[in-house]
Amino acid sequence: MDEPRNRTTALDRFEELAGTRIYRGNAFAATGLPMNATGRAVRQQRQRLEARLAVQETWPGDADSPLAGDYRWEEVRAAFEQFQDARRRIVDELLWRWGDTDLGCDCPAESHLAHDRAVLAHARALEAATGRSPVPAEEARALWRGAGNGWAATLADPSFRGHIARRTEALAEDRRVAALTPDDILNELPRLLVSPFGELAADPGTRAELARICPHFSRHEVFAPLVAEGFERIVDEGFEEINAALLAAEKDKRAGRYADALKKLRERVHPTYEELRTYWPFISDWRREDLSHLVALGMNNLAVALFLYHTRRPASVEQSVSLVELAELAVRIAPGRDRDDIVENLRLIRQHHAANLRRAKVQPDGKVVDVKPRGCLLVLIALAGIVGAVVVGVNGGFVPAMLTASGAATLFGLVAILGNTGKERNT
Repeated sequence: MDEPRNRTTALDRFEELAGTRIYRGNAFAATGLPMNATGRAVRQQRQRLEARLAVQETWPGDADSPLAGDYRWEEVRAAFEQFQDARRRIVDELLWRWGDTDLGCDCPAESHLAHDRAVLAHARALEAATGRSPVPAEEARALWRGAGNGWAATLADPSFRGHIARRTEALAEDRRVAALTPDDILNELPRLLVSPFGELAADPGTRAELARICPHFSRHEVFAPLVAEGFERIVDEGFEEINAALLAAEKDKRAGRYADALKKLRERVHPTYEELRTYWPFISDWRREDLSHLVALGMNNLAVALFLYHTRRPASVEQSVSLVELAELAVRIAPGRDRDDIVENLRLIRQHHAANLRRAKVQPDGKVVDVKPRGCLLVLIALAGIVGAVVVGVNGGFVPAMLTASGAATLFGLVAILGNTGKERNT
């Protein structure tokens, strides 16, 4: 009964290091101890650092560390505690540089070098991604490429499994290590190595770059499902945001608040959808299609509702343009199963838009002349002039009637000229 519990306890260290602190929280990085440090060496180093940090706030840790920033005593003390449990210590060993230290593992020298290169590339890439040690974008991507390729090769190297087995045996004076097998560690280590991606994805500012660097890991079979799993969670969160916004827009639409519904689609649904498209290469086909279907359907349904509304109440040119843009966006997003119906709706909406432009008398230069208010006023002036001339002619004779008609004609001309110069606007 004790073995399963011990096996689970042995993996707690993986959870503690998950995220962008995977190297920053390493016990060897914080204490500066060599990989083969014995109990006595650990105690002596602790005493030295405790005295040093009693008179200064921080110390830099491992002298050859690729990490930026110093360590406070609280961090150093927590690091020393990892050496009290060999099951936890071995996890930290695997995630730091081995160098030329004799670990009694009989591994080929090249295997140790390859492991160290992977650790250094990954640590430096994370320092750059978190802003602790900024480097140019191209250099950072090269580090991620080296980390992904290096760790994939290390995990696939049979000597790495042998290294874990021998180090477990070397630490076996702690009988609890006997419950920990190389397979336990090899099953959990890949998940720990990609765990920083989830933390980096929480910052919208890093997501676009994240989509460029994740392929360096996801191209490897050992990492691909784990990277996909992380991005599926992000897409799930985005799906919930989009669904909530679509439900709110649907409520506005049913209440006749079309402008509010359109605003929600423009400002909440579409930007979130475009952000999630960044992760398309890492998630399943059905997940992409499901989300595209949801968004395209919401946009199409609002476009159809607006179209039907404006068949009863003519739209302005601006409203008509917005309607076409919404329908076009629905077509661009629609997956194959929805495309034909949404394309047909777009065709009808474009016809309606063309009729609106003809009614508004769009000029060749793209300007729209809205003539309806002015046209009504000109008709009224003409009618008033005719009626006035007749009345004046009956009561006052021919000359007054001509003067009245002439005045009406002059007013008619002025209104026409002023209307043409004052009612133009860009579509």
